[in-house]
Amino acid sequence: MKKRVLMLLLLVLPGCGDPEDQARILFQAAHQAMDRREPLEAETLLSRIERDYRETAVADQAIQTLRDYQSEIEGAAIEGLREVNVAQVAFAAANDGRYGFSLTELVVAGLLNSELTAVTIRGYRYRTILDDEIGYRVLATPLINPDAKRHFYTDTTGVIRWKGGEPADQDSPAL
Repeated sequence: MKKRVLMLLLLVLPGCGDPEDQARILFQAAHQAMDRREPLEAETLLSRIERDYRETAVADQAIQTLRDYQSEIEGAAIEGLREVNVAQVAFAAANDGRYGFSLTELVVAGLLNSELTAVTIRGYRYRTILDDEIGYRVLATPLINPDAKRHFYTDTTGVIRWKGGEPADQDSPAL
């Protein structure tokens, strides 16, 4: 599959062919990546249309698709943090108050879907930190354009917080 996408990208190198055709090919490849749940590839392709083919007929549609898709990925990150909070509470109840060290431990315990640990599916990298004073903290960091996107944070309070362009923490605004 990656060979096919690489071939598509090689076909649409700048200066090769009609820009309208190139933009349409990239747009189709981006939709295929979204269907395969590969957000990194989809965002890269849509961003390329926005950057390199702004004057084409498909550009406005691609830009709106990119914004909608980024919003969907953020929503999935927020839902993922909610799932982690529920899993951590259940894990602590079954383990004398001890929280899970990692998402993998929560998956092994059957409390969390393994999909959450797949950054290529979710578009965010999650990191769990255990802390004697707080209990646990979970950071969700975007993999593409982390300087421009929202980062998320949650802890034992269950409150999900966010910050634009840098890691969120317990002092960041709540959703």
